[in-house]
Amino acid sequence: MASKIKNKEGNTPLHTLADNDIIISMDHPDASKVKNNDGDTPLHILAKHGIEHIFQHPDVEKVKNNKGETPANIYDKKHH
Repeated sequence: MASKIKNKEGNTPLHTLADNDIIISMDHPDASKVKNNDGDTPLHILAKHGIEHIFQHPDVEKVKNNKGETPANIYDKKHH
């Protein structure tokens, strides 16, 4: 249900949790499925914040945003 609620940027409550570095958002079944207007999932948001815990998620190198970036790509660009 919470994954269907979106703001004007397309962010769901899961995106908001991720934007506040709350890693429990990545344990939700929709963490790699719900996308905002940029195609970012909560995993992408966590990657932008440098949360290494994302690498425990099986889709970290699979799910892509509108730019074709995976959460792993984003993490590596910003934090290495």
